Amino acid sequence: MESKLVGQLSIFDKLNDIIDSFGYITSELLLIAAIILVTIVVILPISKGLKELIYIGISALTTLMALAVNINLLEVVSGQGGQLIFNRMMSVDSFGLIWTIVIMLGTLLFIVMNKSYLLKSSKTGEYYVLILGMLLGAVIGVKSNNLLLLFIAIEFVSLCAYAITNLGHSAKSAEASLKYLLFGAVCGAVMLYGFSLLYGINHELNLYAIDFGKPAVWAVFGVSCIAAVGVLFKVSAVPFHIWVGDVYESAPTPSVAFFSTVPKFMGIAILFRMLEAMTNSFELLDAVEIWRATLVVIASVTMTLGNILAINQQSVKRMLGYSSVAQSGMFLAGLVCFSTLGMKAVLFYAIVYAFMNFAAFYLVQVVENKFGDDRIESFAGLGHKAPFIGVVIVVVMISLTGLPPTAGFTGKLMIFSALWEASQTIQDPWLIGMIIVALVNTVVSLFYYLKVPYFMYFKDNEKEPFKDFTLNALDCIVLIIFTLPLLILFFKPEIVYSFCGYVNTIISH
Repeated sequence: MESKLVGQLSIFDKLNDIIDSFGYITSELLLIAAIILVTIVVILPISKGLKELIYIGISALTTLMALAVNINLLEVVSGQGGQLIFNRMMSVDSFGLIWTIVIMLGTLLFIVMNKSYLLKSSKTGEYYVLILGMLLGAVIGVKSNNLLLLFIAIEFVSLCAYAITNLGHSAKSAEASLKYLLFGAVCGAVMLYGFSLLYGINHELNLYAIDFGKPAVWAVFGVSCIAAVGVLFKVSAVPFHIWVGDVYESAPTPSVAFFSTVPKFMGIAILFRMLEAMTNSFELLDAVEIWRATLVVIASVTMTLGNILAINQQSVKRMLGYSSVAQSGMFLAGLVCFSTLGMKAVLFYAIVYAFMNFAAFYLVQVVENKFGDDRIESFAGLGHKAPFIGVVIVVVMISLTGLPPTAGFTGKLMIFSALWEASQTIQDPWLIGMIIVALVNTVVSLFYYLKVPYFMYFKDNEKEPFKDFTLNALDCIVLIIFTLPLLILFFKPEIVYSFCGYVNTIISH
């Protein structure tokens, strides 16, 4: 697609471009309207129960409408090759749209999960304002080409997350929120400094207009590493994972499930866009090899350390938090391929990960509501007293491990296949090493994922209230919604994989 440089456009052309661009951000405008509406409802003198219904209705309806808009736009854009909007600050291409759809799917799963937490919270309005704010920032982030807009989107998501972490109104949540804020502020400052250095290369804020081939290879590599710090923080890659344990243990359980999916997906999409811009601009193959080797190291250390930290955790939420660090390593392994096949595999695994992650945290929430804590001892004997929960937990944990017959196995197999094909194409030993490390870590993850089913079926629960443990109809329906796709997508992966095929189009100029 032909495009003019922004500097060649007259003021009237720029204004017309801005006006025309609004037609491509209908979903973002809907989210802004929803945030305003929820804020207004917060101050209305109506009952708490009615307010909760309005919050859920506005959030669910807006997200569904925004999802429909993006699906329709994806059909249009996939045939046209995409569109640059707001003077090339954002790309409306199939890559950005498909990640937007995945992020909105994660938000819908969060809304389904969130009802039981609302019954105990006195800050439901503020809660939904912050969640919708995170969604808005994530959607803008995956479509951004402009360094400044990328920074604003990432920090907007982070600020909302800091506030949500402290909604528990306890000393523990306040401490976790403060740690999260301080570490995030440092990472954000380092990222902004990296962005300023990228801008200094040839005075361009547009990611795809930066001439990465101009300076020395190692200089650009160092600058791009600094710029990627904030993105790796959102992905919770090592060594930017320090906040995970405390935040996941202290924040509201639905929020933790949201943190482990939506911001992570945003970070993966932004990182791929940055890598795509850099590798397309490099004139020397050495630069691509340096980045591939670096990503292999980051992915390997991330999944290894995440698994090691998860093994001895007694809090299941904390265990799942560190397991999400390990899962980030698996996502990064898919990016190592630098190929469309690799990104399709990552997309498929992201969709599967959303379902199994929300299912796992919903189960933790059910047990936490019953016993008042999420320690693994609370799951003891659950398989015998509540067979339905027992079956669901087994399916979810097997899927998180990556074993058949679940979609977690299919997703990991796709990532391994993409890595193997890339290794055979370019004959890069780093990719073979990545496959070996990922396989070993899959085996290691068995030790903590299957610890939960072990306690359920082979340990006795000594807590008296356990005798009356029952699930209501709503909990059963939600668990079926979260778990059934994990079995269906193992036998019929093409249902989702055909959707991932849209990722072929990424517009950069």
